[in-house]
Amino acid sequence: MLPLLLAAAIYLPTLAGPFTMDDDAAVRGHPAVRGDAPWHEVFVREYWGRPLGQGWSSSYRPLVSLTFAVEQRVAPGPLLPRAINLLLFLGLLWLLQRWLAARVGTTRAAWSVAAFAALPLLADNVASIVGRADLLATIFGLLALFAALRGRGLAAAAAYLAALLCKESVALLPAIAAWSALLAWRRGRLAPRAAVHAVLALCATGLAYLLARQALLPVGLPPDFVGADNPFAAVHGAARAFANLGLVERYVEQTLLPHALCVDHTYADVMPPEGWFGADAWRSWLGALLLVGVARDALLAWRGESEGWWVAAALAYLVVGGWVVDLSVTFAERLAIWPLAFCVLAVSEGAKVSSA
Repeated sequence: MLPLLLAAAIYLPTLAGPFTMDDDAAVRGHPAVRGDAPWHEVFVREYWGRPLGQGWSSSYRPLVSLTFAVEQRVAPGPLLPRAINLLLFLGLLWLLQRWLAARVGTTRAAWSVAAFAALPLLADNVASIVGRADLLATIFGLLALFAALRGRGLAAAAAYLAALLCKESVALLPAIAAWSALLAWRRGRLAPRAAVHAVLALCATGLAYLLARQALLPVGLPPDFVGADNPFAAVHGAARAFANLGLVERYVEQTLLPHALCVDHTYADVMPPEGWFGADAWRSWLGALLLVGVARDALLAWRGESEGWWVAAALAYLVVGGWVVDLSVTFAERLAIWPLAFCVLAVSEGAKVSSA
């Protein structure tokens, strides 16, 4: 109960909060959520309420909007959505702890998940109503992965589709599942046919969703995008990769030492380094060292000396860090919850291996 009680103590005060910032647009500004349009129109409108096809939007999250619509019809106002956010966060902690307890023991799992629950970087996911998109995507994404690792391809595909309909930050889940299933097969935990079927089900689901998403609401930034929040969008080639390594360092820095978290969900002061050895280039070199650590974890996992969760965290981060597609913001705290969930698994199971 330690992680759940700790999270409840931290976030109970948020229940008294009003609608803030993006909450207004996603809840009170969305016609299908506030009741001015039928609830099922959440599927034909982007996250902020505009009909699909009427201009660019970075967000299509109909399942999240559907939960908002139900809540506003049951009890209009911010209290119920905030309470649901807290319950979802507790559910995520319970899911992580349940998985870890079976593998590293109840005590180690409890302390690892408690540390995760107390991370200031995650405050935006719970305290901000719109942070629910990342909460739900992470919960469904983990359910999809755990189902795939049990050889349940249909259940994995259904959970993955639900995750995508909450937020596309989980788009590379098939790669994570393929890596984890390969390790599970090498260790005799998963039959080859079950592993292949589960991964193929995830790949087919992801491809079908992304093709439909591209037709309804194209992925990526429009040509006329003003990059005030994303100066990385104008950087390309090797310089872009080097800049993104600095962004890796920023996420790690703000996780371990949250000295510059922003009142909004973006930390716009993250700028690309000026050359390979210019201003802030040291952040990218530290990011490169982190990449070396991930490569080492991959080697250890292949040898059976690691569970490979650091590699999974790196794969989860590729979308979050803008390696795959340009995001409309450079640094968004609430996006970090998806890769950090794998970091919890890595730290906890790595500590078990070290102690053994």
